[in-house]
Amino acid sequence: MVDFDLKLLLIPVGLALAFMLWVIWALEIQIRRDNDHSDAKPGANAGSDRPAPSSTAPDGRRSGPGGF
Repeated sequence: MVDFDLKLLLIPVGLALAFMLWVIWALEIQIRRDNDHSDAKPGANAGSDRPAPSSTAPDGRRSGPGGF
């Protein structure tokens, strides 16, 4: 038979493990739903006439110290 102190340790650890697995399962379902939702509109940005935004600003428009 398992010692009483060991039972007091295993019960909370088992509950924590079960909760962790439940959270991971719920997040996987949410990620799957988000991916399905984004796949439903494949051409939302495909026909845009505007150029894609760039990650760097032109040299004349940089903000920062002394760039006022």
